[in-house]
Amino acid sequence: MNPNFVFNQIRRYNKATSQLYKDAALVAAGVHVGLLQKKNIPARQLTNEERKRILYFLDIFCQSQGITVTFK
Repeated sequence: MNPNFVFNQIRRYNKATSQLYKDAALVAAGVHVGLLQKKNIPARQLTNEERKRILYFLDIFCQSQGITVTFK
C-alpha cells in the first residue's frame, strides 16, 4: 500500500464539491487498499455502507500515521 496515494485521495475527497467526485476518490482509495474490487463498482457510485467503511478505514489509517484529518 502506498501511503502517498491514499493521502492524495483524501485530499481529492476533501476538495471535491460533488458527491460523484467524492465517491471517485473513495473508490480509488478503496480499490488501492483492497476494500473494494474494481469490477464491482458501476460508474463509481458507492452505497452508504461502502462509503462509511472506506471513510472509517481512512480515519483509522490517518490516526495510525499520526495525522488528524477531518472529512468534509
